[in-house]
Amino acid sequence: MSDQKPQVLYFTGAHCAVCRRMAPRVQATAEDFRDRVDLVEIDVAADAGQVAEHSVRAVPTLVAVHDGTVVGRAVGGQSREALNEIFAGAAAGRLRTLPLSTTDRAMRLGAAAAVGVIAYLAAQPLLLVVVAGLGLYAFWDHMPLRNR
Repeated sequence: MSDQKPQVLYFTGAHCAVCRRMAPRVQATAEDFRDRVDLVEIDVAADAGQVAEHSVRAVPTLVAVHDGTVVGRAVGGQSREALNEIFAGAAAGRLRTLPLSTTDRAMRLGAAAAVGVIAYLAAQPLLLVVVAGLGLYAFWDHMPLRNR
């Protein structure tokens, strides 16, 4: 077992508006976990080696590392709740499924509604199976089996 404290690698870039908006939340969450997890900010323009090593394709990206092993990652803007899960996952060595943002949930429900309207207008009741699947997908993060 390693003596190294778990880390959250925060891949960011000066060109990234989402990164700038999210930075205060990341800093505040890192402060909450300062005794258990280290935050390592990595500028993607300045450290191509880390970017390649962790297969970072977009910013912001957060990578949770425990005992030198990647235990999870999140890409894109994250809520404070999701950031807490990422840092807690790094500390515990296991990242649970992250909660959906309100926007993601609304988009999934919107897709279910749109397919429902198409199913009704096209008189295709079989498409209701797709509607049910999309509706379930919108609330998947609340299902009891999601973290097993």
